[in-house]
Amino acid sequence: MVKIFLLEASVKPSFCAVLTAVLLGASSREAAPSATLKTLIVIMAHPDDESPVAPILSAYAREGVQVHLIIATDGAQGAAHTAIPRGPELARVRADEARCATDALGINRPILLGFPDGHLGTFTEDRERLFQLTARVQAELERLRPDAVITWGPDGGTGHPDHRLVSSIATQLVRAGAPGAPERLFYASLPVEGMRVVNPSRAGDAVRDSVTQVSQHCHSV
Repeated sequence: MVKIFLLEASVKPSFCAVLTAVLLGASSREAAPSATLKTLIVIMAHPDDESPVAPILSAYAREGVQVHLIIATDGAQGAAHTAIPRGPELARVRADEARCATDALGINRPILLGFPDGHLGTFTEDRERLFQLTARVQAELERLRPDAVITWGPDGGTGHPDHRLVSSIATQLVRAGAPGAPERLFYASLPVEGMRVVNPSRAGDAVRDSVTQVSQHCHSV
């Protein structure tokens, strides 16, 4: 049986403050050298998806936690805020940006799975794609053996289908007790104010009443 614990917070206290306090079982003030080095994995769809949780990743890295960022797609279609044309050139730039971001945060270099951006759920194009992505993510979990995983919530934060699918895959691997999957799974979501910045067209309806949520899914032993 799966026990679900839901923590809710409005903009104050912030999402980062809430998750930082509960994620690996200690606040910054309580953090002490541990005999067993903890590992945290963040599973996201695109380069830059880690931005909402970046302060958390940096904070844990400074405390000695091994932080890994898994990015499912190549980011080749995310041209809304750049003059770089969609395709291989943009994918290369975004991969470089992801490496720059992890260096700046002090975490491990990103694990770039390279699946096609915007096409994770295109069933008619490739019926095996989601199975392949699931297998790749599970292989990384088994290799790295994290103590906790962060991913998007079921809504994908912004509603992006790639976000929702990555969230579903991570959630199912944890719930199924896949080899290497931890018991602790946390969801990242955006408050209304964040949605107004990243997706103004949806801020007025899809997330009008939303609040920042962090969900932890734990399996009963």
